[in-house]
Amino acid sequence: ADSLLVVTPWYPSPGDSYSGAFVLQTVRALAPHYRESTVLHVQHVAADDDRPPSWEHTPEGPVLRVRVPTPASTSRVDMMRLQREAMRTHALDLIRSASVVHCHVGAPTGAGLAELLAPSTRLVLTEHASYLPQVLRTAEARELYRAAVQRAEVVTAVGERTAAEVIESAPFEVM
Repeated sequence: ADSLLVVTPWYPSPGDSYSGAFVLQTVRALAPHYRESTVLHVQHVAADDDRPPSWEHTPEGPVLRVRVPTPASTSRVDMMRLQREAMRTHALDLIRSASVVHCHVGAPTGAGLAELLAPSTRLVLTEHASYLPQVLRTAEARELYRAAVQRAEVVTAVGERTAAEVIESAPFEVM
């Protein structure tokens, strides 16, 4: 009966019905178990894309689309920072009011999100990045990623190799 917020860099949109179709399926599976569910789609877009955040009503519930203008050469650490600031500016109340947050991908999204959560918020992190070693090349990226993983109550991964990379990158208790 709590509220669920799904935070993701990928989610189907009218112009791109396939992006994040797997996240949509997760939302469909989880939403019936919560009093309310909302999706926060934090999407990197071209640096000159100045569209404001927008709400969309879907059969699965409301979706807040926050576009993050990002130059093509932006580092992963800077992407983490850009996402954090976009979420802080446009969705902080939404993030702080959720009982459970299910975040798809640890970097940049989880790393940007972790410090914005209320202390009582339960965080579930699903790692999708099969390219995690490249994402975590710098010490700062590894530090931000570890903070997100360690803040999570539950961490899942989309495959065994990805799970092993998460454990190696951000040690935590494995159940």
